[in-house]
Amino acid sequence: MSYSIETSRSAQKELDRLNSKTYRVIARAIDSLAEQPRPNGSKKLTDSKNLWRIKIGRMRVVYYIDDVTKTLTIVRVVKRSENTYEGLLN
Repeated sequence: MSYSIETSRSAQKELDRLNSKTYRVIARAIDSLAEQPRPNGSKKLTDSKNLWRIKIGRMRVVYYIDDVTKTLTIVRVVKRSENTYEGLLN
C-alpha cells in the first residue's frame, strides 16, 4: 500500500523557491517516497520519533512518517549548507 504525501506550508514555500530543474528532481524523489518511504540512503534523525531525511545532491528533504495512517509529511526542503534541522528536534 502506498503512502499519501502531504507538504507543510513552510516546505511548500521552500519548494517554490527552487529553480525548475532542481524542483523536478526533488519532486520526483518525493513522489517515489509514496511507494518506498524508507529508501536506501534515507536516515532516521537522532532524537526524533518519526523524522527521516533523504539526500538529493546538495539538497535535503526532511519528512515525517505516520505508519498508522500511511501518511508522509514533507517538513523541510533545504540546501545542505543551511541549518537543515533547526527547530525540528525539540
